Order: sequence, then structure tokens, then C-alpha cells
Amino acid sequence: MTYLQRDNEKTLGELQRDVEAVRVAMREEKKAQMILELVIEKRKAALKRTLEILTPHAVTQEQQDELIGIFSAKPPTVLLEAQIPFTPIVLALGTGRLVSMQELNACNNEFVTDDAVVALGHIIGASPHAHNLEAVILGGTSVTCRGLEAVIEGAVRRRERLGNLCPPFVLHAFNTEMFRDPPACQAALKKLIADVSAKYSNITIEL
Repeated sequence: MTYLQRDNEKTLGELQRDVEAVRVAMREEKKAQMILELVIEKRKAALKRTLEILTPHAVTQEQQDELIGIFSAKPPTVLLEAQIPFTPIVLALGTGRLVSMQELNACNNEFVTDDAVVALGHIIGASPHAHNLEAVILGGTSVTCRGLEAVIEGAVRRRERLGNLCPPFVLHAFNTEMFRDPPACQAALKKLIADVSAKYSNITIEL
């Protein structure tokens, strides 16, 4: 007997039960879809609240969307376009929202400031949330010797704290404002770089 023949021989009650089963399945599928949409909306709202906490100044809708996308995806490489705020990324790293970040590329980012870079240096040196960070790129930004020194010192503190478990660290900072600093500041930075390079083979600084 074929499947079609068996269906033809079903009683009215059996057919009604089949129809009801299909209706129940459709209701459950619709309910699951509604729950999924609710979860997504809650997630978006939570990310937006996080952004409001981490952003010290107003952002445009485009900037907000970009930052929320980064917080949501948690990519190993964070590439900040010139118009994307830098400070929220630093704060997100420090609060454990970007622990998977291995590279922070803020090349030519107009929002990079010494204060934010100094904060990044402290996070690299003290926070377990920054253990995976292996590269920071700050070329073409307004960072000065002060900010660069903070990042280098943070990398050294992390190396001393983690020992052989510490991953390598690279700082790229070509064409920054450090070259407008007083000669004494530049000399102090160069001495720090020479000392660190001589002592730690897994810390690379390129200016």
C-alpha cells in the first residue's frame, strides 16, 4: 500500500488531528521567530546602552552603528576608520567587552588623543582583558611622546607580569605628532625604545 493510499483511507478524525498538528507546528514556529526577534532587539538595546556608557561625547548614527557592530562581532582585528571614535574601543577593551581583540588599527583616526592612548597603555599593562592584544597601530594620528611612552610601558609591565606566557607585542606609530614634541621628549622616548628593544625580543616598536 502506498503512502497516498494510506492517506486516502484515513478517517475524518485522523485527518482533523493531522491538520491540528500542522497548526500547532506553525504556531510554535511563529512563537520561536517572535522570541528570536525579541532577543535580537534586547541585544541591540543592550549594546546601545553599552555604547552610551562608553562614549564620552555624542556620536552620529553612522558612528553608533559602526561601534555597535564592533561590540557585537568582537572581531580579532578592530579596524577603526578615520571617523570612528577611539575612546569607546579603549574602554570596551578595559571592561572585558573586546577580550578577543588581537589588533587595534587606528591608523589616521582623527579621534585618537594622548589621554585615550595613555588609558590604553594602562589597560595593556594591568588588565587581563588585554592579554590577547598583540598589535596597536597609531600611524597618522595626533598621539605624542606621552601617549606612546604609556603604551610601551604598558607592554613592558604586561611582559613582566605574564613572563613567557606573554604574547608578542608590536606598536606601529609612523607619522605621528611626536615629532613636534620638544627634542628632550623625543630623546627620552628614543632611549626608552632602545632599552626595551635590548631587553625584550618580543616587543617591537616602529616609529
